[in-house]
Amino acid sequence: MIYMKTILSILFLSCALVTNAQMQVKAYSLEEMKAGFISQYVNHEPEPSLTEYDEIWFDSQLYATYGDEKDSIDPYYANKIKSLKRIMESDPSLRVVKNKVLPPSIYLWIYDKENKNATLYWIGFKDDKGSKKQTKLREWLCKQFGTVVIENCTLVPAKWFSGQLKILESPMVYGNTLVALSLYIANVVNGEFEKSKYSYPSSRYEWSHLESDVKYIREGIMEVSTHGPWSRKQRKAMALNLFARDVNKLCTLQRDIRPVEYSFLFFVDSEFKTHLHVLLPSQLNAEDEKRISELSNAIEAQPTKVFGRYWTLEVKRFSGRYVKAIFDGRGWHFSDYNCNE
Repeated sequence: MIYMKTILSILFLSCALVTNAQMQVKAYSLEEMKAGFISQYVNHEPEPSLTEYDEIWFDSQLYATYGDEKDSIDPYYANKIKSLKRIMESDPSLRVVKNKVLPPSIYLWIYDKENKNATLYWIGFKDDKGSKKQTKLREWLCKQFGTVVIENCTLVPAKWFSGQLKILESPMVYGNTLVALSLYIANVVNGEFEKSKYSYPSSRYEWSHLESDVKYIREGIMEVSTHGPWSRKQRKAMALNLFARDVNKLCTLQRDIRPVEYSFLFFVDSEFKTHLHVLLPSQLNAEDEKRISELSNAIEAQPTKVFGRYWTLEVKRFSGRYVKAIFDGRGWHFSDYNCNE
């Protein structure tokens, strides 16, 4: 039962959320990305907080969280579904209900297969400590808009909301910007989704070839399923190791050298080519410049779409990776700057 519900939801989203090819998508400039690096990793300025945003679930998360035992799915996949974070930013009217302002809340996007429509529901407050104020606000919402019970969970139809939802799937803070591999955009009228207005400008087909195809790694290094226990962070690390392997084939080894550390931006252009830009150190000596020039040529020689691009809530592309690089007697070694994945 739960498996069929999930499949139906996926089919609905695949059919109804079509790519809007006419959408004008902007991208973060090279200078903006460099400034983001300085802000987060050099100056350590305050980061955007995910707690400030509303969170939306798709129906599979509700079923995995509240479904009956007889209607459950494999515990591993249920936990994976429950742990998904989809952060939503929308028209400010989502927070305003008859002159009352709601704190950050959790909502549900659910598809009704019988009526072939989708509805937005309010589940509860993100930071629900059971205070008298929140209890009264919950009771008021239920009285004003009624409730429905689905999978043992009491929901309030978000009939007060008409506007546009922008939803990042599994967002992370990167360069002091919220980014994600996928962005959903949908128009809602009185809590009901407009089918004809869905757009799904997803970057899933722009993922790193090394990351998305990591289970097909050649040369027998390791075979890893993207749906197994490996996290996205682990797959990214493995992808960078493979990238370093390919790059080092075109670089000169220096056996007797002490390790040297750099910070790079791997910038992905509109043609999906990767280019190297130096972030740190700000001053390079002649040996640094020679070494980095060779590395840059090796990266330019790599095929397109080695690295993917991210989306932001501003419907802009964040096209690059911040990378720590160490050069030693064995060649180049790359690792991602830490981010809250």
